[in-house]
Amino acid sequence: MAKRFTDNQKWSKSWYMDLTLDEKLLWIYMTDSCDHAGIWEVNWKLTSFMVGFQVTQLPEAFNKQVQVVSDNKLWLKDFCEFQYGTLNPNVNAHKSVISILTKYNIIKSTLNEPLINPTLGVKDKDKDKVKDKVKVKKDVRFKSPTLDEIINYFKKMKYPDYKNQSEKFFFFYESKGWMVGKNKMKNWKMAAGNWNKNNNDNNNNSVVDLSDDKVKKERNNFDRQVTNYGQRSASSEEVKEILSSFKKRMVD
Repeated sequence: MAKRFTDNQKWSKSWYMDLTLDEKLLWIYMTDSCDHAGIWEVNWKLTSFMVGFQVTQLPEAFNKQVQVVSDNKLWLKDFCEFQYGTLNPNVNAHKSVISILTKYNIIKSTLNEPLINPTLGVKDKDKDKVKDKVKVKKDVRFKSPTLDEIINYFKKMKYPDYKNQSEKFFFFYESKGWMVGKNKMKNWKMAAGNWNKNNNDNNNNSVVDLSDDKVKKERNNFDRQVTNYGQRSASSEEVKEILSSFKKRMVD
């Protein structure tokens, strides 16, 4: 059983709204029973049986929608354009349609027309759309920035210490092949934003000097203070003062 698109917008079109109920049913039958090129074979006896009422001729309301191509053949003008868009002789699904329309000398009215229906169900059209998507993906592949681009961006965004940080950012990711973990970086500007945020967070946190000399010196100072209180028990306030002083000197 052949499948095809149906125009669900026909109900709001003025010409269709003006049809009687019988005429609307007749039009639906014609669009369902025509061939894949929109050619409908006239058989009023069969048509009357299928729609359930007597039909002996084409209603005048159909004149603008239908073209007579022979004594017993009618062509639904908008059918091909709705089903396929612009007919293309290079598309397999269009070849037989073009052949039929050429046979009835009506091919010129459908070729190279602008596409009205953007939703195409033809398999070849779907393949073309997939190819287009692949092309788009290739066009948006990540391109690693230059050092100058990064410096200018850091400057534009007014990142602190922009020149030094932009160089660090560039050489860090350049050495990693612009990889983030196991994946290729997608947006270096987003990565730059994270870099700046982390840099600010680090600057806001106190940096403790844990070098051997610093630790040894502060350890001796701490021991001396403890010794001073060796003859008596230090109060809680004094303990807090010792620890606070120790921490302050370690940070400074």
